Amino acid sequence: MGEYEFECRVCKKIFTLFMRVGERAKASIRCPGCGGEDVEPLMQAFVARTARKS
Repeated sequence: MGEYEFECRVCKKIFTLFMRVGERAKASIRCPGCGGEDVEPLMQAFVARTARKS
C-alpha cells in the first residue's frame, strides 16, 4: 500500500490516504473535511506500508 497526500482546493485541508496503486488510479477521492472532489495530489516521496517487519 502506498501513502498519498492531497490538498483540497476548496477548504485547503491537506490529508493523507493509504491505498493500492490500482485503487489510486480509479478512485474518486473526496476531501474528508468538506466532502469536495476538487483535490490536488501533492508531491512526496513514495512510502510503502507492509505487514512485514524489515
